[in-house]
Amino acid sequence: MESQNRVILNLFGVHDKPDEKILSEPTTLSTANEIWSPFLSNQTMECSSIQLSPSSRLFSVPSDLHRLLLTIDIAFNQHRPLSLSPDDLLLPLIQSAALYIDEKLSQKSPILNLSPGKDKVKLTVRRDDFALGQENPWHEIFTTFGEMIQKDIGEANYSMLRGNFTTTSLHQAAAYDVSLMSACKSHYSYHNMFLCGIPEIHLHGSQADWINFKSKALQIADFMDIQDWKSALDQTIDKIIKSREDPSKENLSFWCNLYRKGQHSGGAHITGWINLFFPYIRRGDKLTKANSSKEMAEEGRLYTGRNVTSFPSSLAWAPVECNDRGNVVQLCYYAGQVGVKWDSLDGTVSPAWGWCIAIEQR
Repeated sequence: MESQNRVILNLFGVHDKPDEKILSEPTTLSTANEIWSPFLSNQTMECSSIQLSPSSRLFSVPSDLHRLLLTIDIAFNQHRPLSLSPDDLLLPLIQSAALYIDEKLSQKSPILNLSPGKDKVKLTVRRDDFALGQENPWHEIFTTFGEMIQKDIGEANYSMLRGNFTTTSLHQAAAYDVSLMSACKSHYSYHNMFLCGIPEIHLHGSQADWINFKSKALQIADFMDIQDWKSALDQTIDKIIKSREDPSKENLSFWCNLYRKGQHSGGAHITGWINLFFPYIRRGDKLTKANSSKEMAEEGRLYTGRNVTSFPSSLAWAPVECNDRGNVVQLCYYAGQVGVKWDSLDGTVSPAWGWCIAIEQR
């Protein structure tokens, strides 16, 4: 609570002055795990966050009492000053409203512009940057679910059921969002989806470089006489260039289909538009041209993809005879993308380029 917005109501004139000894630090301090354990019966805590200032300490008081009432009880019985915000007093009202809404929805009664049907409405929040066991900004997911429900119940109902005070922080906002989810759990089923994904793309080179790249790519497509591929390739490269010019959300969505399309993750097939840059692949000793460039380029259309073992090597090689002062040896030149490198400054991964000279053993 900001000190400039704090008003102290001195009740010493109404009640006896608190004993200075009782105002000392509580002897029954607690850890976060101990605080959460009464609420988690047969569950294991994945992670947690409790709003604490550097000077705050947690009490360890076994009780089933609502924590607002428990706080007031401790202040009353131990003669401790009580600190309250509008959020502290609004939450029990919102929780009561949540119980009322949940009862109505469980009885299939319309409320909050929601008309319950036979089946629950599925709400899914996908975050490919999340993984269980790592540190994640979970409050962002709470917010997303709240905003998804807001679209159905309307802005007025959404605003009624949450605080927007100067004391409202991420922790209070999380409580309001989860209270709304709890209120509507008979109408919605909630789902998280954490799949493989690329959080950022760093495009190097100038805009002129990328325009030049497009020209060369289309020239190569003409040379190989793959006109059906040329059209899809043209559209895809245009989207790359446009996303570089204007990295807004609508121009970035197609990057989600770079490697795998849609909601798919893992597996042995590459289904994204990166396939467009491999018009010819080898199957055994045969050179094969794929004929499904349209499916690769169209967003939302599922392409079954190619097996990861179908692609050619990232290295080119050429045999060279070398006369080293009369000693003739057979060399092999290798060059191309030889590995993957990681940059410790920005965390990016990129192809590692290199070359190698090898000598044939006799």
